[in-house]
Amino acid sequence: MALIEIDRLALKLSGMSEHESSVLTWKIRQALALAPIAGGQRSRIDGLKISIERMQGESMDFLSKRIVADLLSQIERSS
Repeated sequence: MALIEIDRLALKLSGMSEHESSVLTWKIRQALALAPIAGGQRSRIDGLKISIERMQGESMDFLSKRIVADLLSQIERSS
């Protein structure tokens, strides 16, 4: 399992309250901390960009899981 070090994670969260944004950010951080990453080599990725829209009635749990899954997919493809 590879180690991920994230220097900065910036989220543009439109249409959410400050509380919702804080909850989502916390859930993403927790999910990334526990995420298994394929590969064993250390590599550097200068930046990733994903665009995910929140579906009507989507829970923060599900939204955070979709965001993390997309991030991990891009990380694994880039390394």
